[in-house]
Amino acid sequence: MSNREEIKKVYETTVNDLVWKPIYPNNILGNGLEGFYCLVIKQDKNGEYSGRKYSIIFQHEEVEEGTGYINPNKTNAYVLFEKSYGKIVGPLDYPNPSLDSPSDLWKSNGNTLTSGDINDYGTFIYAYKDIETAKKRALSQYKAIYGYIASHFIED
Repeated sequence: MSNREEIKKVYETTVNDLVWKPIYPNNILGNGLEGFYCLVIKQDKNGEYSGRKYSIIFQHEEVEEGTGYINPNKTNAYVLFEKSYGKIVGPLDYPNPSLDSPSDLWKSNGNTLTSGDINDYGTFIYAYKDIETAKKRALSQYKAIYGYIASHFIED
């Protein structure tokens, strides 16, 4: 696929094209749903992979302000983060969540996307009142990086 075709494909991407998967703290199912992530992985002409992760984390209402005790049934905001991966080594997604501590959680096995890395959301983008708006902003971030910026590297 040519650069022009790739950029056109990026601009035609919709919110429904992005695949969102659940985030559990430390990638352990028993820790409760914390939010969702979406990986956008690209392969360059040398066969190397790079990409971005968009994470939407739930900010729950506190039972009593300042206590740190949350009401898991009331979400105040959906907080969007973005993380860049320059060169991805190993599998192109996180390991599936497990019922107990994943074997790759704290050991360094050389893979970029480990269970422990799921806790690293990256850079804060913005907090939204609903998850749909957060997903739309993730899509606009994706288009800005892979569409607009990449279009400046096309040779006419």
